[in-house]
Amino acid sequence: MQPNELPSWAADDNHEIVSFGFGRHAGTAVFAHTEAPTDSMLVLDSVSDVPSSIPAEVIALLIRTAVSPYSHDAWALWSLGLPAATGIGDADITAGQILEVDFDALAGEPIIEPRSTVPPLEVYSEVASISDLAGASRFGVLTIENLLSLEVEAAVALLTEIVERQGWCDIRYFNEFPQPAAGKSLRSRRGSLLAEDASLFERYVQLIASAGLKSDEVVAILPMVSTPVELADFQAAVSAVASRVGCTVETPAACLLPPEAFRSLATVEIGINDLSHFTTGWDRNDPHGRLMPFYRLDASVAKLTQLAISSCSAAGLEPRVGLDLRPSAGLARQLQAHDVTRVSCPSQLAARWSGI
Repeated sequence: MQPNELPSWAADDNHEIVSFGFGRHAGTAVFAHTEAPTDSMLVLDSVSDVPSSIPAEVIALLIRTAVSPYSHDAWALWSLGLPAATGIGDADITAGQILEVDFDALAGEPIIEPRSTVPPLEVYSEVASISDLAGASRFGVLTIENLLSLEVEAAVALLTEIVERQGWCDIRYFNEFPQPAAGKSLRSRRGSLLAEDASLFERYVQLIASAGLKSDEVVAILPMVSTPVELADFQAAVSAVASRVGCTVETPAACLLPPEAFRSLATVEIGINDLSHFTTGWDRNDPHGRLMPFYRLDASVAKLTQLAISSCSAAGLEPRVGLDLRPSAGLARQLQAHDVTRVSCPSQLAARWSGI
């Protein structure tokens, strides 16, 4: 049977295809992972239908609902290590059909240019477990939420290994919404807790202390910063376990901070997902290829990123840019045109960035 090629599934007004994969793959369409023969392509309605355990016979995912490359779901898809095409909509697929998918064509990727035309970026791997450490020597920010989700022994092993390889580890303070204590309100801005909840700081400090790390081996990272006073308060609060602090720049306000705001910091990471969300005014979880481009930075976001890099450089820092967008030579050139020299990405994408 002649395989059907998915590039014919052009995006239209009802859906936008977003590619989370590379190269061409051929396989048999299946709708249940428990019935997957060798070289299967699992067809799902949404990313929430992705099974917790995917059989080795499945070589790709085809998801009818689009996934925004700026969402947490994007990071989850990349972490699977399987190519995925999302947003295929009502494409007519039947069980047992042989499909051939060109994930590069779905992304509109041009012919690969010689490596010499794109200077290499310094790549930092974002890891969530020991298995993500393979081949990595530089690491992005660890999230406290992920560390707390691990068994204590696994979290300690992960932190210890990162310190042995890199000399320190960046650990981000809470960025989600833990349930407040009874009778307590939770003061927060979208995605970030103000550094005012003593009980949350206690949990943060206890986890770091349990790993037995020295204070100079930890850089405590405050997310969603907008004002210098937040950083000063945070540094005082975590001084018992971390002699150094850093921040993630994810708001336009932070991009406009002067160099003096960054001088005392050890790490600065510019978070493209939330920065795009707040700059465009569009929910980063809702895919929209015109407002939040799937394979490059929005022009305003790129300019804000460059402003933040300029302030950091004047303060003697070389910031990283954290992003989950699909690596490509075109995106690398756009980043470098805006003075980006370091990127932080899911560990599964690190080799791709290094190979561009």
